[in-house]
Amino acid sequence: MEDLCGEQQIDPLRTSVPQLAQFLEQKRGGGLAPSTIEGYRTVIAGTIRQVTGVDLSCDSAISSLLRSYRIDSAKSRNDIPTWDLSLVLNMLSKSPFEPIKSIGMKELTFKPCFLLRLLLANAGVSYML
Repeated sequence: MEDLCGEQQIDPLRTSVPQLAQFLEQKRGGGLAPSTIEGYRTVIAGTIRQVTGVDLSCDSAISSLLRSYRIDSAKSRNDIPTWDLSLVLNMLSKSPFEPIKSIGMKELTFKPCFLLRLLLANAGVSYML
């Protein structure tokens, strides 16, 4: 915050809401997590409140900005792990799933059900098998 204030020749302890928002935007652009940016807001607002009596931590514009960061972060988060289909199919072609003549009933049942589930998922169908 001090760097931004120095560039714009602003007293850091007299920071306005738009200036604080600009600083938080810079931090978000740097790839920081929403919780980290909220920590910056808390520290800066607490310092300013102690010195000037102005409480920026309750400002609705700043709260909305931080809420938008959390929403954007939730949208971009991928809860589904990535996996390699070729690796999975390769594993299904080895023991304990191959050779078919020597596998147990559990593996014999699992393999076609799993392959069918892959096929249905690729088609966008979500049946419980």
